[in-house]
Amino acid sequence: MKKILRQGTTKIETTRESEIELEINGVTLVSMVNSNLKSDKYYILTNEDDKTFIYAGDKIYHGVTKFTGYEGTVSVERRVNFDNKTKSVLTDNPHIIRTKANYDALLKPTFVDTATTNKFDEASQSFYDAIAIDDLGYTTQTLTEINQGKIAQYLISFNLIAEIESKLGKMPYTTPSGKREWVKTNIEKFTFTYSGQKAKVNVFKPITNEYTDSIAKAHTGDFIGRIDFELTNDVLTTPELFNRLVDDNGFIHFIVYADVAVPNIPSTLITDYIQAEIKLKKEGVLQIPRIPLYEVSQDDYERVLTEWDVKRACEIFPPVDGIRSLLNPYIEVENLAQPGFYVENTSTLTSGVFMEAELRGFEGVNDKIRKREGSWIHVKEWEQVDLDVFDYNAIFMYPHGNKIIVFNNLTKGRIDDFTFENGKIVIPSLLKGRITVIYQLPTSIAVDISDKVYGSAYLYGDALIHVNCAGTIKYNDTQKKYEYEQADRTVYPMTPSVTNIQAKYQQFTSESLDILSTSMQSSDSAKLSMFESFNSLREKFERLENENSEIKKILQELLNNQ
Repeated sequence: MKKILRQGTTKIETTRESEIELEINGVTLVSMVNSNLKSDKYYILTNEDDKTFIYAGDKIYHGVTKFTGYEGTVSVERRVNFDNKTKSVLTDNPHIIRTKANYDALLKPTFVDTATTNKFDEASQSFYDAIAIDDLGYTTQTLTEINQGKIAQYLISFNLIAEIESKLGKMPYTTPSGKREWVKTNIEKFTFTYSGQKAKVNVFKPITNEYTDSIAKAHTGDFIGRIDFELTNDVLTTPELFNRLVDDNGFIHFIVYADVAVPNIPSTLITDYIQAEIKLKKEGVLQIPRIPLYEVSQDDYERVLTEWDVKRACEIFPPVDGIRSLLNPYIEVENLAQPGFYVENTSTLTSGVFMEAELRGFEGVNDKIRKREGSWIHVKEWEQVDLDVFDYNAIFMYPHGNKIIVFNNLTKGRIDDFTFENGKIVIPSLLKGRITVIYQLPTSIAVDISDKVYGSAYLYGDALIHVNCAGTIKYNDTQKKYEYEQADRTVYPMTPSVTNIQAKYQQFTSESLDILSTSMQSSDSAKLSMFESFNSLREKFERLENENSEIKKILQELLNNQ
């Protein structure tokens, strides 16, 4: 019997104890954002939060989707809002909204509040929750100032550096000043959007530490309306140059405010939704892109959104740092009669197997791990090496097969304009630098890795199979055994998930042997010895059944004679 195990949980029912025989396929992921896409290749985007947009020609892709037939480079846009914001927490959402009650001037990010009451402070959690969704006013947040001369208002501060580096990729700078300048130069357009009733919006100018009244935008109706405040570095189309509005820490700040309170008319600000959009230039190269735009095989392309739903596709193809291959796969079997090598929860009996290995896969050719006749074999199809490039040449003297895949080591962009000449990789587009070469081996190499595989996976009864990867293998000196520490799959760097594990297991009954025997008879002569083995086993079972039948007859006769 055979089961295809995917990322997550699979249920297998057995009536006898059976050992699993496994075959695991490798995979390698690298974001294609900095690459030239090819019209004959297949691409998928697995952006789980649906806030990253890919511009490919006249098409825009977002969320979990797939496309083919496009030739050229892409540009990227990131949408920012507060739908995952927790007050006082800056890790998942680094942006912040602050307000101050009973105040008569527009709030500035440089404001130092010495008051002991009504302090300049972060908005409440209920405020964030109310403005998180663009629901056309179904949920709103209201600020009101009744004292004359006071202003209902709040200040929104967007951390551009943190948003880009956590969601899109690392910038090619390590210093805050370098990252700030990259933001100023490589953001093509920034759009702030306010949705709500009557309000004004302005942007803070850090150079002069003020707001310019002449560029403020307003919605004047007592109904839900929208203000889009669009900024670029084109003096002909923007109210203020974007690069003059980013402060020293990489923030841009917007103030949203109502009319000043006058006698009998309070200052009221009713907000439905807040968002911003950050569009990068095409030439804005991220050093380590984290956007999950991948080139995949045609088979995987067809599985996305058919066999693999949105959640499963995002598990299999997560955002990764740089070039990542399948690392340290593990397979847990739960609900066994006896505890196994790894117990995550002491109340749950678990057993399984894990291995220390890296499995690569490109263009339908995959490394594999197989268990055959008690031994674990790593079938290697690929190797990987980093090379220096001088005068457009990199020395490459490794034996290789037909497929050579080259990436720029700095940008992780795929390089297609290379040739292989006399032990050199010649790249006309790269005078000097460093490349990563993933090359197919001349022939498959089988390496015995039994000493790097820990545990045994047995099935008995109704078993739940958990498949994952990327954990750390550690030795428990107290218990004198190796243990698997699961990876945190929510933090970078992440690794691709297990996409294909074949689990073969046998239940030795006369019925199953008949099925196996019939299957083997239709196979080729290379499997003849296995066929004979199964026939021999079937004959043994038949003899045992005959013996049992004879014993039953004798017992029945003895009973009849009593």
